[in-house]
Amino acid sequence: MLRNFEAKRFASLLTVLAGALVAFAAAAPAKQGGPPERLRLVHAREMSGETVNGRRVYRLVGEVVFRQGEMVLRCDRATQYLDEHRVVLEGNVVIEQPGKVLRADRIDYFDRLREEWAQGHVVAEDSARTLRCDRLHYQEDRDYGVAEGAVQLEHRENHVRLEAATVRYDRANGVAIGEGNPVIVQQDSTGREVFRLSGKRVAWYEDARRFEALGEVEIVDESGSHARCDSFAYYRDTGLAFLRGRPHTWRRWEQMYGHEMEWFFAEDTLREVRVRGHAFVLTEADTTHPGFRQNRVRGDSLVIYFSGGEAAQIVVRGRATSLYYLFEEGKPRGVNWILGDEIRMWASGNKLTRVRILGDPERAEGKYYPERLVSLAPVSDFEPEEKEFAVPGGEP
Repeated sequence: MLRNFEAKRFASLLTVLAGALVAFAAAAPAKQGGPPERLRLVHAREMSGETVNGRRVYRLVGEVVFRQGEMVLRCDRATQYLDEHRVVLEGNVVIEQPGKVLRADRIDYFDRLREEWAQGHVVAEDSARTLRCDRLHYQEDRDYGVAEGAVQLEHRENHVRLEAATVRYDRANGVAIGEGNPVIVQQDSTGREVFRLSGKRVAWYEDARRFEALGEVEIVDESGSHARCDSFAYYRDTGLAFLRGRPHTWRRWEQMYGHEMEWFFAEDTLREVRVRGHAFVLTEADTTHPGFRQNRVRGDSLVIYFSGGEAAQIVVRGRATSLYYLFEEGKPRGVNWILGDEIRMWASGNKLTRVRILGDPERAEGKYYPERLVSLAPVSDFEPEEKEFAVPGGEP
C-alpha cells in the first residue's frame, strides 16, 4: 500500500513538473530555425518507467496530454520511447494545431521529425477539407501526407470528393493525387452529383480548381452521358476541358469521335465542343426508333454549338462529308449525301432543319437517294477510324 501511495505521489509530482516546464517553454521566445521544440508531457493520471533493451520507455495512462509548440496531443494511453524520440498514442487520439486536427485509433508520433503515422478510423480536417482513410503518414514540416485504404478526401467549399486506394496529399500546394481505382466526384451545393471522373490516376490541383486524369479515363455526368479518352484536364475557373488520346463521347442520341476534343462550359452547362483530327459524329435520325437510321458527319475538324443541352449547329471543315436521312410527317423519304470544303448544319429538337455547303463549288458534290435506293447510299464511307466506335446502337 505504501509503495502504491508513494508511486502515485511520484507520478503526480512528475505531472506537475511537466506542466511547469511546458508553461516555462511557452513563455520563452521561440527559436527561429533549428530543431523543433521538445515534446513535453502536460498531464497523465498514471505514469511508470522502465528500461527495455537499453531503451528508456515511459507508459502513461488516463487523459494523457503532450505538447510541442502549438501542437497538442491527447489520448487515453501512451508509450513514450525517449531515445527514439517517438511516442505511441492510443485510444481516442487527437492531435490539434491552429487550423487543423487529426484523429485516429493510434498514432505513432516522431517529435524530432514532426511526422505522424496514423491508423484506424483516421480523420484529418481543416477549415475546408476532410480526409478519411485507414492509414496516414503525414509530414508536418512539408504539410504533405500519403493516405491509404478507402481514402476519401473532400473539399467542402468546392463540393468535390476524391476517392482512391491511395492518395498523395500536398496540402500546402492544394494538390491531391489518387491511384488505385481513383474517382473524383463533383457535386452541386445541394449534394447532387454533377459528374464523376475516373482513370488509372486522377488528381486535383489549385485546391480542386483543376482536375486531371490519365489512363483509361471515363467521365460520366448526371444525365448518363459519358466520355472516354487517354487523358483529361478540366479548368473550373475558365470552364474549359481538354480530352486527348482517342476521345469518344456518348450522349442520349449522339456519338462523337476524334483525335482530340475541347469542351467549353458556361455556368456548368455545355455550350460548345471542338473536335480535331478525323472528326466524326453520329446522331439518331429517328429518335422514336433508335438504331434504325443514323445521320453521319465527318471532316478534319468540327464544332458543335449547344443550346438547352441539345446540338443547335454543327460546322464541319476539311473534306467535310455528311449523310443525313429525310422524313416527311414521320415517314422516311430517302437520304442525302453531300461533300464540300465546309458544311454547316442546323438542328432543333434533335431534328435537322437546314444544311449549307460552303467552299469551292467545283469541289462540292451532292446526291439524293430516294427511299427505294437508300441501301445504295455510301454508309461504309463513314466508318470511323477507330474500330472501337460503336456504329450503330449507342454505348459499347
